[in-house]
Amino acid sequence: MIATSITSVLKPLQYVRHRASERFNDWKLGIHTDAVFWPEDIGEKDPELHIYHATSYRKFRKILNGIEVEPGRDVFLDYGSGMGRVVVLAAMRPFKRVIGVELSQQLHQIAKHNVNTARANLQCADIELHAIDARAFVVPKDVTKCFFWSPFGETVLEEVLLRIRQSFRKNPRDVQIIYVYASGSSCLDPILPKLQWLKNVRHIDLGGNLWQTTCTLRA
Repeated sequence: MIATSITSVLKPLQYVRHRASERFNDWKLGIHTDAVFWPEDIGEKDPELHIYHATSYRKFRKILNGIEVEPGRDVFLDYGSGMGRVVVLAAMRPFKRVIGVELSQQLHQIAKHNVNTARANLQCADIELHAIDARAFVVPKDVTKCFFWSPFGETVLEEVLLRIRQSFRKNPRDVQIIYVYASGSSCLDPILPKLQWLKNVRHIDLGGNLWQTTCTLRA
């Protein structure tokens, strides 16, 4: 009973602390990315699209710390880039280029403003933001890191991964795919058996009910 009471007190406090941290980090960078949108809020009706909420600052920094970046070579691509938080944080590392792909024109415009506002804090000056369906986006031949914070369902994800493979086959190189999801809701795991060309699959517990699946295409 005592343990239950402590837990019931700690969880709201942890949530309040998390929300305060998210807003503080936005304020520090001078950007606005702390929001939640259902697909219908931004004029989208595709059932494959997931709710938009900004990637956790703390979790993404933990993910970035596990990624080796070769300055002047590695190119980072964020699928479902929303209001641009991940693009901004990735560009604070020495990537050759950072790319964001977002379906919503509304979120795309906000992301452009956020990137421009945060420029003084960025190491990577070459940033591209594309307002386009991820399934139609032609993956540049030099992309080496592809990031997904569970932006859409299995059908779209499989099509996008096939697009990445097409780019890889035209220009063989090491490509790392980083997929983050809430426990029990991975859209990647069910389709992995069909994607035999993805190698070195690793599952990492990020804490807080979040998991990261990392897999690679090797030249």
